[in-house]
Amino acid sequence: MVDSTRPSPLMKILIVDDMKSIRRLVSELLKPLGAIIYEAENGQDAIDQIINMEFDVVLMDIEMPIINGLTALKQLRDIHGFKHLPVIMMTGLTDESLVSKAFNEGAYDYVRKPIHAEELLARVHAVFERKRVDREMYFAKKQAEQSNKAKSEFVSHMAHELNTPLNAIYGYAQLLELDGDLNNNQMEFVKDIIQAAKLQKQLIEDSLDLAKIEAGIIDITMTELSLYESLKEAFTLTQPIADKHGINIQRPKRSDTDIYIEADKKRLTQVLLNLISNAIKYNKPDGEINIRISSLPGKRVRIGIEDTGIGIAEDKLPQMFEAFNRLGAEDSNVEGNGIGLSITKRMVEGMHGTLDVESVYEKGSTFWVELNQVIH
Repeated sequence: MVDSTRPSPLMKILIVDDMKSIRRLVSELLKPLGAIIYEAENGQDAIDQIINMEFDVVLMDIEMPIINGLTALKQLRDIHGFKHLPVIMMTGLTDESLVSKAFNEGAYDYVRKPIHAEELLARVHAVFERKRVDREMYFAKKQAEQSNKAKSEFVSHMAHELNTPLNAIYGYAQLLELDGDLNNNQMEFVKDIIQAAKLQKQLIEDSLDLAKIEAGIIDITMTELSLYESLKEAFTLTQPIADKHGINIQRPKRSDTDIYIEADKKRLTQVLLNLISNAIKYNKPDGEINIRISSLPGKRVRIGIEDTGIGIAEDKLPQMFEAFNRLGAEDSNVEGNGIGLSITKRMVEGMHGTLDVESVYEKGSTFWVELNQVIH
């Protein structure tokens, strides 16, 4: 037995049939649904009503004068733009090809004549149920979007409020740094203030990025990019840091990087910078970094960033991409806040890619990114 739970009283049904007796019969059978019933006696009349009023479902006979059901359906879909209006065809014909043609023209479902109450109620109720679910999903999505927007606005506001006094601290510290009357100890204190201000500012910016990513509002525009050019930009920006730390970056062959990938230019640059910078920071003195490029099945490209650093203990690898988790590095002199890798992973996944790591403690780590390759 069909659950005849009454839908919203605003639900509207249009019954289209050239026989008044059929329209009245169908109207009576649909009463348990509690919907508002409208009638049309041919396809043209139906089109005119549909254009001027929003219906939740249309029950339309195939064989009618002036404009038959199939022609009316085709016009509704192709000419008038009603692509998603559920239209259930009614037919007493036994020609299966007509049913197939109706589906080809965009019919949602069909019922056969003579009409049986259970079948009719079941098919119309299914449309109402789907609309109810779609409506609930729509409002749930809107609520989530509003919540995410509010969260993003709050975080942005807090970031601004935190940055305002921080910028003042940083500015005054810079002024003190220029003061020629400070002794060595005082100058060291000023440098510590400046360094702490820089780290705090980075923490605020990273926290804001993480909040935006978690809220699903990070902008990612996928485009075709040259891997060679992307790596070249990353190397240009990280080479001075590597030189400062005495780290040798072994770059891949030009021939290995002459390929194109699908990614967001800004986000890919951020990903490469973060991974190469980490490989520098967590490396050993006079260490080495190898960048390896390899093609994988399924038109994928792997960018491997291999370092000769301190490595990561096997039991800590599962926590590698947790936000604010530095895996014990907080006790070292390596700067950081533990957010970078979490943000990087989300960015890679937003570009339909994969980020993972392999590591051997005291021997080094390899972080690798997989992205889709563009084949010309």
